[in-house]
Amino acid sequence: MRSEPGNIKLTSFPDRRDRHLFADAYADPESGIYAGSPTAVNPVITAPLTYTGQDEVVRDTRLVADRILKFAEVLGPEVIASTDCGLGGRLHPQIAWAKLESLVEGARIASQEI
Repeated sequence: MRSEPGNIKLTSFPDRRDRHLFADAYADPESGIYAGSPTAVNPVITAPLTYTGQDEVVRDTRLVADRILKFAEVLGPEVIASTDCGLGGRLHPQIAWAKLESLVEGARIASQEI
């Protein structure tokens, strides 16, 4: 179902037609995302989910960097590291800030290695 102005519809990841692009990037079982084989067609910009905001686990910066690099291998170097839907509301502010610091440092590491 396509979105129209004033009638925005969200779809789950398994319902996406382009989910095959994310296969290698999220082969990590911890990501919770599965798909078919990757074949990218020059996406303009992609924001891979490198962090879930709803758990209280602060990921290691190397893990964050590796997830970004997996996406870059499939989709090209122009990706943006991001969270799923935000960090506010449910998390203690110190945990949210620690997650953002890990995300920034992981992105910095990945940028140097791309």
